[in-house]
Amino acid sequence: MPTQQRAQQPERLAWHEHVALDLVSTCEHHLLPFSGVAHVGYLLAPADASDEGVVAASEEIPAAALGRARAQALVDHFATRLQVQERITEQVADALIGADVRACVGGRRIAGACVVIEAAHMCMSARGVRKPRSATVSVAVRGVLSAGGTAATARMVAALMSARTAATR
Repeated sequence: MPTQQRAQQPERLAWHEHVALDLVSTCEHHLLPFSGVAHVGYLLAPADASDEGVVAASEEIPAAALGRARAQALVDHFATRLQVQERITEQVADALIGADVRACVGGRRIAGACVVIEAAHMCMSARGVRKPRSATVSVAVRGVLSAGGTAATARMVAALMSARTAATR
């Protein structure tokens, strides 16, 4: 019988990221648009991982992923209504961890998710502070990624932001 290991060990989980997913929504407070990009990163648990996170040490983890089109559709689903940026960030992260996403990743559980949204708000550039080049950044972390506290969160955000920088070059 193979030895048992905790699924939270990074070498047992597959990291996937989708950077610079377009985002357009309307501010529910000012009825003005805001737009930007969403960066989504997640850890895919092994196929036989239970909700307690114990897996066989000998198992190989295939590289199944959500896919960029489905990640974009998830962001669009929450952005196409009157919204606030922080809520979109939270909703996308919650949806990634939720059971509804399992069908999109071959029945696999997403063990941890990090969502970063960078957006420019017309309510900041056309009224109020009138700063047209300012951007607002919101972050949501779920699952095993949130267990490490602020240091782990900072590493996940840094990984997504560096991937974004590389993707825009």
